[in-house]
Amino acid sequence: MANSTISSSSSVEQQGEAVQGGEAVATGRVANRRKLRFHSLDDILEEAERLAASELVLLGNWTLAQIFEHLAIAMDASIDGMPFSAPWHIRLMGPLLRRRILKKGMPAGYRLPEDAQRLVTVGPTADTQTALHHLYDAVARLRCEDTRTPHPIFGRMTLRQWDELCLRHAEMHLSFVKPKEK
Repeated sequence: MANSTISSSSSVEQQGEAVQGGEAVATGRVANRRKLRFHSLDDILEEAERLAASELVLLGNWTLAQIFEHLAIAMDASIDGMPFSAPWHIRLMGPLLRRRILKKGMPAGYRLPEDAQRLVTVGPTADTQTALHHLYDAVARLRCEDTRTPHPIFGRMTLRQWDELCLRHAEMHLSFVKPKEK
């Protein structure tokens, strides 16, 4: 495993292609992820702050900054819209999938289509503090904007459903980030 500095106050050990340039981690099969359950957007920000100030072990393919940026981009897209949609047969299952995900959580290992990936991910050189600020800004937008666009798979959702989806999304991605044991 490679060590690299994320910010002045944290360091990281990471598996996967983001640091090593090797094979990507099959994230759907990572067994020792953390179990998280967020009840508010504040929970996400508190956990993000704690992780940004900690020594970390990353179990997936993304750096902490990439995760923060991805979460922020997805939150912004709930307001601004996403310029793609899922195939009709997946959208048909959207309401069933939405109910399951909002109740039980988001499964890991789903790979977005390439065009969607380009829109909601950033490169491994992203800065953690900049990404954390973007996450704070995205949460602030969710709190003050009262409209949301239809989701590319789940269709129209209420503000509460969108917030719940953001919580489940953050739980899944941040489950791959473990504070290093002392």
